[in-house]
Amino acid sequence: MRRITASFTAGCVVMLMFTMLACQPTPTQEVVVNKQDAQYSDEVFSTVSPSTTNIPKSQYVYPKEALNEHVFAFDDHLDLFIQAMIDVPEDFSPCIQKMTQRTFTREQLTGLVNLIGDESMLYYASPRDKAYWAEQLVRAQNGTPDGDGNLVVDPDYVTYCQEQWEKAPTTIDEEPFSLVDWIDGSAFDCDINFPQNKVGSFGMSANGIFTYKRDRSIVSNVNRDTVESNAMQMPNVLVDNVTALRPAQEVLRALVTSDLVLDTSDEVAISYDDPEKLTGALRLVFVRQSRGLTAYNMGQSYIMTAKSWPSFGAPWPQERLEICVDEAGVATIEWTGMSAELDGTATVELLPFDELRTRVLAQIQYFSAYPYNTKWYYTSTISSWRLGTSLTSLADSPEAGIMIPTWYVKYTESAGSSPEERTTYQATERVVAFNAIDGSYIEPRVTNADIMKHMDQIDKK
Repeated sequence: MRRITASFTAGCVVMLMFTMLACQPTPTQEVVVNKQDAQYSDEVFSTVSPSTTNIPKSQYVYPKEALNEHVFAFDDHLDLFIQAMIDVPEDFSPCIQKMTQRTFTREQLTGLVNLIGDESMLYYASPRDKAYWAEQLVRAQNGTPDGDGNLVVDPDYVTYCQEQWEKAPTTIDEEPFSLVDWIDGSAFDCDINFPQNKVGSFGMSANGIFTYKRDRSIVSNVNRDTVESNAMQMPNVLVDNVTALRPAQEVLRALVTSDLVLDTSDEVAISYDDPEKLTGALRLVFVRQSRGLTAYNMGQSYIMTAKSWPSFGAPWPQERLEICVDEAGVATIEWTGMSAELDGTATVELLPFDELRTRVLAQIQYFSAYPYNTKWYYTSTISSWRLGTSLTSLADSPEAGIMIPTWYVKYTESAGSSPEERTTYQATERVVAFNAIDGSYIEPRVTNADIMKHMDQIDKK
């Protein structure tokens, strides 16, 4: 039986967007603090009183009306606008919450299996055979499309596939996959036999990413821009948000998770082994909510060619449960960064909004016009300003992390070669995060695993 990988490439365009942020040099302005991770240690939980209750947002001083202003504080190379509402939850607890990485459990797998079908539908399909790795090697050698639709070959992944092909057995006997024998958190990969000879797959990677595909020939979920950049037509999506939310909520119940909330939904195209085949689906992204604050989805970040990076990254990816639903039901599931709260909570005071505004504007100025050049002129417009929470590292505790109050600021940026043409190029949308306690800039979600991977690559050169 031919088998395919359980990995997903959905969100790759967003990942590349954050790459540029991760590669920026650290600015020198006092109002911009770039090295956010590992700023706090366990001492914070013993020096600050524990948080027990939420506070109404009326007690936090911030602009109640929409901001609508043209900022003239910067040079001619940056034209900055603010057109945004300040989004603050109705009530929340301004606190630091200690976290740990959660493992996928047999209870969750059983619940999802029972939702999809029954245990008899599962068949063991790991380790993978030479035919599987030969297929992956060809794909790796051909490359994967980037945000511009260009095929990019990752030589490290080509080498990895070659090594796996050399070690893999010629054939593998199929054996029933037994939930009784499975250990919580263990990596696995298995096929699911559906009626009418349809085959899907479940998988749990070694780095804690759980995936489900209704059809084993599914390759990835891609957004409209990626589809159209490859000169293809975006397929129709035949479900709306209300219809898609019902099966997605059934998945949440099967996975026994109640601390995730819906953040975003968007239309995507599901691609298959057949490059001409695309089907439309609605992608629902669920994120963690803690003490009334939401860890809004910023996508993922990977260091590509960075000359420097934080000494500490986030301990693991920020939690994200992605469920794609089409007219036939749940098509794919991907769950990364599974997290759970630990004992350890400390109340904090939030930075006054006027001070926060100064720091945010300085950081956007740095992104758009640093160093000040004479070739490009930028227009940036802040469109969203939301108070939430985000995951960062805890100093000297590599197995733990903390959720801290965070401002998520969304803005668009366009550029041109003259002041009159500063909106010539299509606007790029960015989301940046700021520590709501001191206003410092929080780097994109580069994990410790990402950092070690790239350090290993450098050591080999």
